[in-house]
Amino acid sequence: MKKLIALVLALVCVLGLVGCTDKDYYGIGLQFDSGASKEYVQAFIEKYNADTVFQDEHDPSYYKLVFYNKSEQEVIKLTNELFKEEYVVDATCIQIAS
Repeated sequence: MKKLIALVLALVCVLGLVGCTDKDYYGIGLQFDSGASKEYVQAFIEKYNADTVFQDEHDPSYYKLVFYNKSEQEVIKLTNELFKEEYVVDATCIQIAS
């Protein structure tokens, strides 16, 4: 009986671990023209509702916008749309491992 309980517990643990997969997040590396004001950049970031935003300390015109709940295809589509925005000089889709 103890072996059966141990086997069942081991099986439960293995099945629990199978559901634990690493999820990759996707982001957009974004660079603004030097003419973009801080207010414009802030409004832009709020408009696209990124989950996390990082500003490059060496190049303040470069931002990394991270999306946790968007698929790779959604982020690629959004990246392509960003090129139409005023003051955007570069937009690159990036994969960020969890």
